Amino acid sequence: MVTVNGVTMSLKDYRKIIRERKEAAHPKKKAPKRKKKELTEINLLSSDINTMMKKVKLIRSLSAYYDNAYRQWGTIARDIINRKEINSPFVMYRVKARELNNTIDSISEIAKKNEKAIYQYIEKLSYQLDDLRICIDNLCSGISKSGVMQLHGDHECINGSGRRLGLQTLVSRSWSAMCEINSIIRKCQNISDNGVDPFDYTQETYNGLINCWSKKN
Repeated sequence: MVTVNGVTMSLKDYRKIIRERKEAAHPKKKAPKRKKKELTEINLLSSDINTMMKKVKLIRSLSAYYDNAYRQWGTIARDIINRKEINSPFVMYRVKARELNNTIDSISEIAKKNEKAIYQYIEKLSYQLDDLRICIDNLCSGISKSGVMQLHGDHECINGSGRRLGLQTLVSRSWSAMCEINSIIRKCQNISDNGVDPFDYTQETYNGLINCWSKKN
């Protein structure tokens, strides 16, 4: 027990009074609430593009076949890919697929900056998808002309399904993939055409990449 100014109290109560006085004399400042970032139409475009592209699983599957076939199936897969009817269109396809992925990554970065340059990139994406569609068509034609379907039809690198897709399975999925790609091209063109009034743009550039197509927000 302690006596303070003629008042007797327990040491615990005394310490509590001292603590409360200190807190009253030096009140803690509440941290300001973070302003919630509002999503804009431009911010959401990247997720829209990704959602559309996920529907075309053939793009990733063909790239995976080109990159991993030898590791999965050995020399037979290597020999198939190296056939003249297949190799040239497959290499071209892989190049275009990488360019496409780079553009999608750029769209994601620009969307975070809320930059209107994104509409130009979406237009670029539509052209790249059209190129990729032609590459897929050429590749499927080359696979058909090469005769590998008949020559190695009983091998998994041709008839594989599930997680190890063979060429026959990939070719059979090309038609539906083409239809989906055409649909995405139309949607991308519609976004780029109607997203912003071109006369609103200034000479500002996004990291020096686009001329006459970005605008300060």
